[in-house]
Amino acid sequence: MFVIGFSICGQCQTEYYFAKEDGRVTLPWVKGPTAENQFQYHSSGLAKGFEQDGDHPDSGTKMLKAQHPDYETWSTSVHADAGVTCVDCHMP
Repeated sequence: MFVIGFSICGQCQTEYYFAKEDGRVTLPWVKGPTAENQFQYHSSGLAKGFEQDGDHPDSGTKMLKAQHPDYETWSTSVHADAGVTCVDCHMP
């Protein structure tokens, strides 16, 4: 099950973008934590004008970069299902 609440690590180690209208940090999690869910989020218009982080230097294709998708990766993992969090290994 996807947990939308933050952990200490999840405040930064997560995918985010800056909202076009006011520059606020925005998390594209409304449809879920996976890359497919985030693609649906951006495709649905919920991103309110945010389209890309940049253009690919060779092809010119619009790109979204995954800054730190650690929280999303963890949230759908066997570790999350078992109740193991980042601090269990990284800050015991």
